[in-house]
Amino acid sequence: ELGLEYENYKRLFAAKSSSIARSTVFVLVPVTALLSFAFNFMKERRLGVHLAFGAHAVAFFLIVPDLLMMSVVMPRLRPMLDATSGSLRHLLYGGFAFSPVLIFGVWWSIATRRAFGTHMALVVFQLIAIPIAYLFVVFVGYQYLIFKLTMMALAD
Repeated sequence: ELGLEYENYKRLFAAKSSSIARSTVFVLVPVTALLSFAFNFMKERRLGVHLAFGAHAVAFFLIVPDLLMMSVVMPRLRPMLDATSGSLRHLLYGGFAFSPVLIFGVWWSIATRRAFGTHMALVVFQLIAIPIAYLFVVFVGYQYLIFKLTMMALAD
């Protein structure tokens, strides 16, 4: 509809979606706060506390695991991973791509234990449930939001 070739449209879409993603990252904070509230409402019922926790969680999720993986772990593992072949290489790269979410789950479990005094059984449950919830609900939902906003912006 825009009369652009695929490569030009692809560049325009990437630029617009990147801009929208940077300007809408704040949406993750209240969603993360609701996730925190859902898991810890018996210990803490004030939403402001969960909003502060959500802001810290989003900052951790966006900064620390990526910095750790991209600057420390991956440069050392890349030669080994590139030496493997076929499906094993894809499996290993997929595992390392998922590791920031696992790091986030460990951080979340430790942080809720310290911030809310969460019972150890719930901490272990959160260690499993939070990465899954964050990856499939929050992150996929956020990506969908960015896609829809980008498509609406390009239609204008």
